Amino acid sequence: FQANAALITLLVPTFVRTYQGQGKGALNSSVKKIISMVMVVTGGYFLFLTLFGRPLIHLLYGGTYDEEATLAFIMCVAALPMITTISRVLDAALSGMGRVKLSFQSKIIPTTLTVILDIFLVTAFGPIGFAVESLLTASLTLIQLVGYYRRAGKTPPGKNNPPGTPAIVTDILPNVEVVTP
Repeated sequence: FQANAALITLLVPTFVRTYQGQGKGALNSSVKKIISMVMVVTGGYFLFLTLFGRPLIHLLYGGTYDEEATLAFIMCVAALPMITTISRVLDAALSGMGRVKLSFQSKIIPTTLTVILDIFLVTAFGPIGFAVESLLTASLTLIQLVGYYRRAGKTPPGKNNPPGTPAIVTDILPNVEVVTP
């Protein structure tokens, strides 16, 4: 999971080059290919944990957590890498398009909800409450990122700036025109 997160950071410069050189259509194609590959790996992980998670937890912890290792808990935990990895790909695509502000905005509500839901769900339901909260907030982040990604690219950031202006500059300083000599 951590190696996956590290590899995703390599996507931003690739997405910047693709978006600036070939446009949103080429970026969409790249994003779809990467998400397809991610789904194969994380989908396999999901299936493996769903089928063998309970016996594996029993084997590793000697039956200590058998009560908590319900199918619902295991499926929530197994789905998280799939959802968060797709979110990270879309987040990298937004950053590559210079839409860092949208990337940030997609995380505000889920982060706030994490704190609130953790207090109530973990207190009320224990470990399954944590798993459900994580799944809910990760899903909300994904939904927001999908919406932002679909709308992004219709009006390029810093549309008055010359070609080749780094996307990050136009997102941070949207009302400033870059003057080239």
